[in-house]
Amino acid sequence: SPTEFIPLTERNGLIIDIGEWVINEAIRQWTGWFSASLSSPAISVNVSPRQLKDANFLRRLEETLDTYQILPSQLELEITESMMVDDMERVIVILKDISTLGVKLSIDDFGTGYSSLSYLSRLPVDTIKIDRSFILPMLESTEKLVLVRNLIRLGHDLGMQLVAEGVEDEEQLKVLGEFGC
Repeated sequence: SPTEFIPLTERNGLIIDIGEWVINEAIRQWTGWFSASLSSPAISVNVSPRQLKDANFLRRLEETLDTYQILPSQLELEITESMMVDDMERVIVILKDISTLGVKLSIDDFGTGYSSLSYLSRLPVDTIKIDRSFILPMLESTEKLVLVRNLIRLGHDLGMQLVAEGVEDEEQLKVLGEFGC
């Protein structure tokens, strides 16, 4: 299971090589599907904390973009919020370097990492992906609904796009649409 496999590869350092392969393979496949297309949606790839903090990550990312001739804006890297709790100042520098390339950034599983909201406005992030643990129960009570609405409002106030993860029914979709998500 990924819940066992990914932490194991993080611990033994293999996540850097695996992560690099995933980015290369995702972009290679994307170019096969969309390079000759009039429509070219962005591709989104999860990046591990260890991979992101690797000294060669940015250089390898640039090489991959050059190799496959993909516009940086067509790639979105998803970073889990929990990854940012550790050494926030360093993470901000890394994310700014990636953003300077033109690559889009998103915070995945937002709301689960206990990061300081004061840092949110300093991050060069384009999208916040609200964790499904907020979405699934949001219609159970007014409090849960208000929390989701306020997360969306916060993201909008910071100029970010919002994505809700784990939408499972029309009612959730309708309410989230009304909230601008």
